[in-house]
Amino acid sequence: MHSRRCSPPTQTMQTSQNSTHFTTSDADHCQKIAVVDGTVLVQKLSTKAAAVVRAKDLSVCFNDRLMNLTRHFDEVIVVFNTYRADSLKNRTRQKRRKGKDPVQYQVRDDTSIRHITLSRFLSHKQTKANLTEYLAEKTLDYNKDSPKLIIT
Repeated sequence: MHSRRCSPPTQTMQTSQNSTHFTTSDADHCQKIAVVDGTVLVQKLSTKAAAVVRAKDLSVCFNDRLMNLTRHFDEVIVVFNTYRADSLKNRTRQKRRKGKDPVQYQVRDDTSIRHITLSRFLSHKQTKANLTEYLAEKTLDYNKDSPKLIIT
């Protein structure tokens, strides 16, 4: 999803010998804003590259993909889901597992995810919540010198 935020039109006064006129320009003052669902972006990375061995590699891959997708935008807002135990979505996930208990993983830079599918890694709600927080922090860190990124 993306939108445009425009500042009020600017007026430029131009004076010639016999007349004065104003030129209004608003196209130059529009900002292109991207709103990205962080969870969807993670799901789009479901086929991990061979270079993704640790959680830190996943964060680099996530950030690279985010920056590539939003490179032509002036402002980027990344939104992540919250995971509540009492939600309808959580009950749906439980049914989908068909009795298999999910495994909770620690989410740290050195967490090895080489032999774990992303869907398996994300199957535990606490792992997913921890990954969300981890990716948000890492993305902010990777882009700390960029004023265009907002994470909610």
